[in-house]
Amino acid sequence: QAGDLPGKGKSIVRAVRLIEEGLKAGLNDAQGGEVAANLRRLYDYCILILTEANLRNDIKKIDEAIGLIQPVEQAWMAIKGEVSNLQQYSM
Repeated sequence: QAGDLPGKGKSIVRAVRLIEEGLKAGLNDAQGGEVAANLRRLYDYCILILTEANLRNDIKKIDEAIGLIQPVEQAWMAIKGEVSNLQQYSM
């Protein structure tokens, strides 16, 4: 929206790398089963729409990716809190 095309491209490429090298790379298909497969498809789709957003300068695609990833983030934050509580009781 600010017209900073190089900055936009850099930010989108960073987001794609985080999804590809962070989230997707951390999936364990053997142990994760259907959950891992579903997350892999979600991450692949987010990478696709972010790439399209970059090529077409389409903010709606960016908003779509954010909307898809935020529930995953919220789930991880909830799990983190539960794990922290478990660790304090196991000592």
